[in-house]
Amino acid sequence: MLKKVTNEKFERLMKHRQDFVNQVSLKWQRQGLSALISPVFPTCAYKNEHADELSMLNEYTVLWNVIGFPCGTVPITKVQEEEQNYKDHYEDRLTYVLNESCNESFDMPISLQVIGYAH
Repeated sequence: MLKKVTNEKFERLMKHRQDFVNQVSLKWQRQGLSALISPVFPTCAYKNEHADELSMLNEYTVLWNVIGFPCGTVPITKVQEEEQNYKDHYEDRLTYVLNESCNESFDMPISLQVIGYAH
């Protein structure tokens, strides 16, 4: 069941969002940044069957949409034969699913995103 969002609550949420945008903008200004390059995802694109568990890692891109900074992705390389696995020190469920998704990923694109300063 969805909760009704009142006008007042929506206004508070939008104010919090704008405060966050202002904080990020100030950090970019203080650092003299006009663009940022970062990963799109910790691996190549995940398989459809893993979307339920791995889509939460889309935080790499979602942030820029939420705060309104322009962002685009650029493929920079492809998965090599020996790179079709994923390992980390956590060895948890997420590690397992990322590794499963990397199986048979040879030649899949690996991309970076370029984020611009917009405020």
